[in-house]
Amino acid sequence: MNDMKQMTRRALMLVACLAMAACGGGGDDTNAPTGSPTGEPPAGGGNPAVTVQVVSTQLDHTLALRSDGAVFAWGGNQSGQLGDGSNVDRPTPARLSSPGTARAIATGITSSYVVAADGTVWAFGQNDHHQLGDGSIASHATPVQVPGLIGIVAVRARARSVFALAADGTVYAWGQNDHGQLGIGSKVEVSTPVAVPALAGVKDLQAGDTHTLALKHDGTVLSWGQSLAGELGESPDAADRQAPMAVAGMNGIVAIAAGDLHAMALRSDGQVMVWGNNEYRQLGLGASRASQASPVVLPGLSDVSQIAAGAINSMAITGNGMVFAWGDNADGQLGDGSTQAHFTPVAIPALAGATWLGLGLSHSVWVQPDGSAWGLGENSNGKLGDGSVASRLLPAKVVGLGEGNP
Repeated sequence: MNDMKQMTRRALMLVACLAMAACGGGGDDTNAPTGSPTGEPPAGGGNPAVTVQVVSTQLDHTLALRSDGAVFAWGGNQSGQLGDGSNVDRPTPARLSSPGTARAIATGITSSYVVAADGTVWAFGQNDHHQLGDGSIASHATPVQVPGLIGIVAVRARARSVFALAADGTVYAWGQNDHGQLGIGSKVEVSTPVAVPALAGVKDLQAGDTHTLALKHDGTVLSWGQSLAGELGESPDAADRQAPMAVAGMNGIVAIAAGDLHAMALRSDGQVMVWGNNEYRQLGLGASRASQASPVVLPGLSDVSQIAAGAINSMAITGNGMVFAWGDNADGQLGDGSTQAHFTPVAIPALAGATWLGLGLSHSVWVQPDGSAWGLGENSNGKLGDGSVASRLLPAKVVGLGEGNP
């Protein structure tokens, strides 16, 4: 059912995109925010209390990483993506029993990933496009080790294409590759991790639906895969890119984020660049639904410290801790207490002080300064983790994460 929901949404977006003039003018967590690019917990301040530091969410399930390396999972579990050995949804978090202490987490549509403290990668959930990277197409309801990976600091996924970033800047890829989104020079699906050739010095990666972004340590940005609406930073009628190429005009970039069909970049001066699909005004540029085939500065935001892209909405955290949101809000996922979409960034007082954001399709989860996790928006399958399946227009605390206990 949830795969059908994703396919339907993708089909509708494609139709809308094709209805515009070449998707360029006419009239979309974890990904997690990218102020801490590796996806590792940010440095603490010596407080011995256990805190939630990172959350990651996609369609129907959510993961959280605590400061002690414990990983918790909740929400939809139809493919075993909660890693508890079952296919039963869970509206409250449960701690993963393996692989033990973790350093990073990531979620795909119906799959999950944990980077263990020793730099190995573990995966569980759906595996129909080899997204678990174990050489098979068998789904797994408990974590299995992804072979051939050591020294990994982060994993990135969104749909069924997966990337692992090594400490030395090497990037490994596996899974679905129908539009060249793995960046390996072909459209051949990959069942176990392979190094992305000619890609080094990478600081962070972000995966969209069928496109990928990479941020290099020199502040430049690369893109590859499909460009339905300019999400590669070039004309949407361009052929699929099967290998990384530089995005024009990208210099001094410190963070990147990718939605399903849109992209964001944070400059060192605190300004945000946006490009790609804008059908749901996820670029924040006003009432127009016109897509952007090249990066433009997002007006009205400054001193931004973190950015996050949901499937069809976006958020940013500024230096004073205020959260701004824009784009689709049909389920109240922007956090302003309404279901009204926002065409430009608006302040969201309910999320003020957030230290980490995880944006899904129709819900949001985040971490507060005290190390607690909260959620709002659509809550089928219990993805908000508050013990219910009731959707929320106002923040609900995720229960059972044990934060605050030394």
